[in-house]
Amino acid sequence: MIETRRAPPWTAPAMPGEDLRETLLAQGLWPEFRTRPFGRVPEPGAQPDAVLVDALGGERAAGVRAAREQPKALDRGLSALRELTRGEVVLCQEGGAALTAPAEGLHVKVGPGGMGAQLRRWHSVARGGEVWTVDCQAVIAIGRLLEAHVLDLSRLIEIAPDGGAGRLLRSVTGADLDEILGGKGEGARAHALVGGRPI
Repeated sequence: MIETRRAPPWTAPAMPGEDLRETLLAQGLWPEFRTRPFGRVPEPGAQPDAVLVDALGGERAAGVRAAREQPKALDRGLSALRELTRGEVVLCQEGGAALTAPAEGLHVKVGPGGMGAQLRRWHSVARGGEVWTVDCQAVIAIGRLLEAHVLDLSRLIEIAPDGGAGRLLRSVTGADLDEILGGKGEGARAHALVGGRPI
């Protein structure tokens, strides 16, 4: 188990002009990316055919709410992702107003389904190639790192009691989910962590 502490975001020694890959590796953000197929952390020197950003779940999803809270950091992170691919960056949403404006090499795609469905719809790897996926809150963290030199590992999550309305709370990457959900008994099983990938 990883023990977490409530502490302010750490100021990272990331200087403008540094190689983006080296910066993400040095600050521990590289494992946020996953390859499709196989779901592995990509090789540092690899170059995907595209990067798909997960902003799914609808307007009430924790990741979408986080993106609306920090639009500048999201935009900076999305811009940086274009340096990693020989193709395009695709922000995947299920609906609602676009979280960012399309730009050269950056597209916003709206469609139902999870990331598997988005992948098949926009960048299938059935006939070869490699695509990376990344959660939009990780992209926000990348944006904050590059914009303000702040390594922010906080994540907005939603806790939904069984059959009840969910509540948002801010946690951190690596947090103890048993503690968040109220222990290892029936109370923990009566809740669900929703609104994005498990942290």
